[in-house]
Amino acid sequence: MVRTLDEVDVHNVDGEALEKFLPDDEVSPKSPSKVHVPREPIFKLAWSGYPNSYDPRGGETSLVVLGGQFGHNPPGINVLWLPAFNPPAPPSATDQSLHPFFRDAMRESLDPLSAYFYPSPGLAQDFLLMPRDSPHFGGTWNPTTVLTLFESGVHIRAIEARQFPPLEFLASAQEASQSAEQAKEEEGDERDALTQDLAATLQSMTVNEEPKKFHLPPSLWSGPDAVVDASLFSIDRIAYETLSRGSERGSEELLLEGGISVPDEDVTGAIKYAKVVTG
Repeated sequence: MVRTLDEVDVHNVDGEALEKFLPDDEVSPKSPSKVHVPREPIFKLAWSGYPNSYDPRGGETSLVVLGGQFGHNPPGINVLWLPAFNPPAPPSATDQSLHPFFRDAMRESLDPLSAYFYPSPGLAQDFLLMPRDSPHFGGTWNPTTVLTLFESGVHIRAIEARQFPPLEFLASAQEASQSAEQAKEEEGDERDALTQDLAATLQSMTVNEEPKKFHLPPSLWSGPDAVVDASLFSIDRIAYETLSRGSERGSEELLLEGGISVPDEDVTGAIKYAKVVTG
């Protein structure tokens, strides 16, 4: 299956859709009946998995897409929420390389359950997903933040950080997992009605929230947030403690931990004397 952001099976010829772009002989043999609006190419994709399923084979996934929009669309990146690929055993064996049952299941796993658009103040040029705790899988496993690089003026670029994935995606995944778990429980198990109403109310309030915007560390300040001037002041201890308490990190701070790598001068000097021995 080949798809765009909003159409599927675009690799197959659709006769009815093709006729809309063919010239109308009765009106004008040279002008098509419908103007073709080209899409921009897709510049980057990132496919992410999450530990949000009770099934050991995995749960829902997200696909972040940079590009693929029309010229009149607002700038930003699109996120598709895709169902889990957890098909049961095929009904019967076959001599084909891929059973049609699995082919249909693969197709269903690429039919989005939901979609979300992260708008950017300027033309989006790149994005980066920040994983929760694992740098593997291309740094896209269970991400918590998406960094968007966008234009912020002439020859100026800026960075914005937002919560990822959208809360409505996680709420739908959690609801599906809970439904699957409750189906395995005995039918006689009943829950308190007040607890159910309270949980539903809290969930609806959470889903309606927009992805939170995080404050970037000073090393990533750019564009309109860039530091262009600084001054050094000497203050007393009490004023310093007051200033430190006022600048403590909150829940909206993007906490990045890392180090700096530098070449070992001893190793660098020894490399030029190394020889490659071939047998």
